[in-house]
This record gives sequence, structure tokens and C-alpha cells, in this order.
Amino acid sequence: MLGLTVCWVFFALLKVYDRYDGITSIIGAPIVATVLTVLVFPAVVLLGQGLRFRALGRRWYGNPKVAVLLLTVCLVLLLYGESMGLTHTVYDEVDEETFSRLPAMVGIPAFLGFLFAVTYWPGRQVAEK
Repeated sequence: MLGLTVCWVFFALLKVYDRYDGITSIIGAPIVATVLTVLVFPAVVLLGQGLRFRALGRRWYGNPKVAVLLLTVCLVLLLYGESMGLTHTVYDEVDEETFSRLPAMVGIPAFLGFLFAVTYWPGRQVAEK
């Protein structure tokens, strides 16, 4: 429950940063984002199984710079991708306005990479037996 609450707060803050459009949006959008995160998390865990291969695991856990680089690149893409020109145009039928958004082909892999880096952060390695 604590993890879901942290997710909701994180996504609520991102919603304020992104495009605040009312109290119902700031309550509802983070709930949807939290549910979708829970649904894609098994994919992150599946990707993490690749770290069981000795070469990949040693490289990931042995050098935290790789994790820092992945986390930084993903956050930069998620937060500033639109400013860097990675956009597509979306028409909002409710507000009848056109605006640009980060394309899903950039946003989804960046978000999965962010989740992967946080979930398998090198300092949280379980000792080998």
C-alpha cells in the first residue's frame, strides 16, 4: 500500500508539472498511472531476469555508472523530451485545442528504463551465496 501511495504522489506531482487542468485530473490521472505501472511492472521484473546471467549482472552491479546513466537518460527524455523536439501533435476534443506530446515510442521505453534502473539499483544487490 505504501508503494502505491508513493506512486500516486509521484504521478500527481508530474501531473502538476505537465499540464494541470483541474482537481479531478490531479486525483484521477495519478490513479490511472499507478494502475498502469503495476500492470507493466512484471515486464520490468522479466527484463531484470537478464541480470542473472553472470556477465550482465557483474557489469550492472559492478559499475553503478551504468545505472546512473540509464536513470539520467530516461529522466531527461521523460521530463525534457518535448523541449528537445521529440513530439507529436495531439488534438484534445474536450478543450478543442491542439498541443504536442512526447510520442509513446519514446515515453514507454524511457519509463520502463526508469523503472528498471530504480528496481535493480546496484546498491540493492542481494549477496551471492
